[in-house]
Amino acid sequence: MIDIDKIVDEVTQNDLTLDTLKKIVELIHNGTSFKNSKNTSLDLYILMSTQKNANAALIYKMVSSQLESYRPQGVFRILDNSNKTTFDKIWKKFVPSDNIYQSLNLFKSQFTDESQLVQVWNNYIKGATKAALRNGMGSIKADILSHNNCPHSIMNRQLKNSESLMAIARSANISDKAFKTVCDYAMVDRSTNNAIFSNLLRNKSISWDKISDGVEMKRLVKEAYVDKTSTAQKKAYINVFFRRTDAPDTARYTMYKLTDDITFLPQEICDLFLV
Repeated sequence: MIDIDKIVDEVTQNDLTLDTLKKIVELIHNGTSFKNSKNTSLDLYILMSTQKNANAALIYKMVSSQLESYRPQGVFRILDNSNKTTFDKIWKKFVPSDNIYQSLNLFKSQFTDESQLVQVWNNYIKGATKAALRNGMGSIKADILSHNNCPHSIMNRQLKNSESLMAIARSANISDKAFKTVCDYAMVDRSTNNAIFSNLLRNKSISWDKISDGVEMKRLVKEAYVDKTSTAQKKAYINVFFRRTDAPDTARYTMYKLTDDITFLPQEICDLFLV
């Protein structure tokens, strides 16, 4: 009986040779009896993929094993520790044009390119009914729109839907047109939990200054702290934004003057207050 927890401990505590790592994959792949464990084969393979002796061929073998053994969920997390070449080999093997279903287990990878995302979009989102989007396809749509390689051609056609904008606001590859639309919506955001506004302000791939200019942050701060017309929730999101590490010192100091909260100040100044 295979004890995955014991193997995880061994991998965690040692730098295993490539040969040993291969033997573990063979053991798991051919295993028929497993002990109840807190870790899964996915957990084990993700850990193994970070070992210094793991190579692309081993990662290909681990992902193939998971897919062939009907354990596809989350395999993209293993692939993210490999490279684009390995990802494309897996995609080519397991995502034939007439059976794209397996793509749903792969497309969240950082290595999924624009053409592959278009393939998933055309097969699952394009032409989908509103009911289908509510019952599962909506999360796929959001994951594509927020993907770092989402094509601008797809993104720019989804700018009239607030749920789409919530996802686009998280994208590191947001188009200029989409950024402007997201900012326009964010300033008057009435979505659930102000999600468009929150997702945009938390998007670390877009600079603090660019977001600040895009949403007219000076005006929003005045509304929150001078006019006191903002909701408590929106005010909280603004506070988080001003605590980002790339926030300018002048902006942090302004928030300190408005709130007397020293946590807005740079760490070295906070340390002086705490001496």
